[in-house]
Amino acid sequence: MLHDALPLVTTLHIEKASQLRIGLVSNHLRDVSEVSIYNLFDVNRRKATIQVDEDLATKSVHFLSILPNLESVAFWGKYRSSLCSLNSLELYSYGDNPSINHLLDEILGAFDCGSLPLYKLMD
Repeated sequence: MLHDALPLVTTLHIEKASQLRIGLVSNHLRDVSEVSIYNLFDVNRRKATIQVDEDLATKSVHFLSILPNLESVAFWGKYRSSLCSLNSLELYSYGDNPSINHLLDEILGAFDCGSLPLYKLMD
């Protein structure tokens, strides 16, 4: 199955940090171009806070950097009882969140050093 089916996979849906383990399987995921990472955060409007899954936040960028054909990534979480994109959050409304800031810093650093293959889109 590793040799036949996994090279055909082009989209990944990650729901928990344990699915971000890099190992033998990752060598066969060379054609993955889209990744959606769910359950990254949970917004508490009453307290004006964002609870972040630390494992997902810290492991995401390293995992994404091993996918040579990556074209798009979406980070998702919960806002009230519905699914919400990280892009649609008004982060300034929820104060300074070290976990989100760390994730964004890692993404920017990965772009700067070229370890995220998305930099190829800029050419």
